[in-house]
Amino acid sequence: MRGPLRELNDLYQAVLLDHARWPRNHRRLATATAIGEGSDPLCGDRCTVYLDVAGGVVKEVSFEGGGCAIMLATASLMTLVLIGKTHEQAQVVAEQFGQMLMQGGLADDNLGDLAALAGVKDLPSRIKCAMLPWRSMKSALQN
Repeated sequence: MRGPLRELNDLYQAVLLDHARWPRNHRRLATATAIGEGSDPLCGDRCTVYLDVAGGVVKEVSFEGGGCAIMLATASLMTLVLIGKTHEQAQVVAEQFGQMLMQGGLADDNLGDLAALAGVKDLPSRIKCAMLPWRSMKSALQN
C-alpha cells in the first residue's frame, strides 16, 4: 500500500499508539456525578468511566482500568470527544462509533480522532475491546 491511503493508515496507527501508551484522563475523577463500569472477563479488559455532568452537559470525563491497547486508546480518545456534549449528543457519538466499527465506512465528523479506530472492524474479536469504554459511558449516563 502506497500513497495517501498508506499515509492515513500510518497516521491512525501513530494516534492509537500514542493514546495507548499515554492515555489522556486516565484517573479517578473526584467531581464525578456519574460512574459506569464495564469489564470483559474473557480478555481481562476493565473500564470505569467517570463523568462530571452539569446542566445536562459533560464538563469532564476520565477513566480507570486497564487492558489491551485498543481499549486504552478508545477510552482515552473518548474522554476528549465527549467534553461539551449533552447526554443526547454523547449517545449519538456512541452510536456513530459503534456503526463505524460494525458496518465500516467513513467515520462521522463527530468522531474526530476516534476515526483512527475504523480499522478495528477488520478484527472482529477486538470490537468488544473498542466498545467497552462506550458501554461503561452509557452505563454512567443511565445511572
